[in-house]
Amino acid sequence: MAPIRLSLLVAAYPTITAALFLAFQRLRPPFLQRIIAGQHGGRLAYSTSALGLARTAKALGAVGDGGLAFGGGAAVGGPAGGAAGSGGAAGPAGTAAPGAAAAGGRGRPAEFSYAVGMACQAKRASAQRAMASLRVRGADRPNSGEDSFFYTQLGDTSAHALGVIDGVGGWCEVGVDATEFSHSLAVAMESIAPAVVGAPAAGDVASRVAASKFAFAPLVLLDTAYTMIKSSGQVEAGGSTACVGVATAGGVLQTANLGDSGYAIVRNGSLLYASQPQTHFFNAPFQLSIIPESMLAEDERQGGRHFGDEPADAVLATHTLRHGDVVMFCTDGLLDNLAPTDYLAIINKSMVAGGCWARDAGGRLGPAPDLPDRARDAVDLAAANLVDAALRASLDTKTDGPFALEAQQKMRFPYRGGKPDDITVLVLLAQQQSDGSVRVRL
Repeated sequence: MAPIRLSLLVAAYPTITAALFLAFQRLRPPFLQRIIAGQHGGRLAYSTSALGLARTAKALGAVGDGGLAFGGGAAVGGPAGGAAGSGGAAGPAGTAAPGAAAAGGRGRPAEFSYAVGMACQAKRASAQRAMASLRVRGADRPNSGEDSFFYTQLGDTSAHALGVIDGVGGWCEVGVDATEFSHSLAVAMESIAPAVVGAPAAGDVASRVAASKFAFAPLVLLDTAYTMIKSSGQVEAGGSTACVGVATAGGVLQTANLGDSGYAIVRNGSLLYASQPQTHFFNAPFQLSIIPESMLAEDERQGGRHFGDEPADAVLATHTLRHGDVVMFCTDGLLDNLAPTDYLAIINKSMVAGGCWARDAGGRLGPAPDLPDRARDAVDLAAANLVDAALRASLDTKTDGPFALEAQQKMRFPYRGGKPDDITVLVLLAQQQSDGSVRVRL
């Protein structure tokens, strides 16, 4: 049980980890990467949620052969339309009903479609572990290491469900495949999303939703999928953070964010909203977990600490989107290495280069004409550029990124440079459909 005690020690006493960072700062990769991975071990958190229903198995994505892995954009449709609704975030379900988007031509509710692009890059250590897992299990998975993701159109509607999941690498210290939990959670959410979020639901999923204490779409999805993989027995142990969103045909985005993955909304070249991480302490985010009984018993004997995070602990928000809005979902591999000003500049440049945004005579950014014809390439370009920039920053040993600055402020030690990690990004572009009576204003 020595590895378990070590990981718990790192989790409970972050100052010890700070000393390790300081002592080995000059040794940089590959040795310092192992120290950083050890700090990830401090993210081992325990949950005591009740078990539930069987897992739905479904293959997700494709295995890359190194470098960046890219996913195709989701289906889009309809001509470009005008702006709809107003920005801002509301509270969780039950505190504020999501507002309807502004009418788009002839008094009808605005109809939205979405293009989704994806890029990911696994850090070296987790990529090797993920490939080893693939050889053993024979499953198809993207080249995202311990990160995972999903995005899917909901039935024959234009609504989409999507999310990013960051597996807790510290489980590797106790011989657990850290990729299994995160990828299984993504597979389950993608598989059940049309039934859980759409109406009418079918089969046993319908009864679960009816009996659920939740009514907020992304939280229903996260809670149902988490319950399914816990009860299946196919995932023996592991944990992850999760950031899940549901974008409706009416232009409403609902989100449930647990941990230090996150999302940001960009409108007309400006950062409209950025989620805030949930952490117990420095580099120890909220997370969902499956803990074997033997480990729980050993932890009790040693006087261990249980975080006990559950889907209900997620931060919930509702946003009203406008035509041309961009939403970035990402794991902390990006957020720990790129500041908001950095990723905002990349999104702006990518959307202009991809032909989805243009500048008016006053230099202001806004949706370009014929946006749907270019949307898929633009979101893929934005996602690829974001991952590439985050990867370069993570390997920079001299320029302090957000993780380094937070370590210096909160831990009082001179950590320098970026933080090597798995990086996963989804970019969603909102498009308001129109019958031609609504025009794009430039």
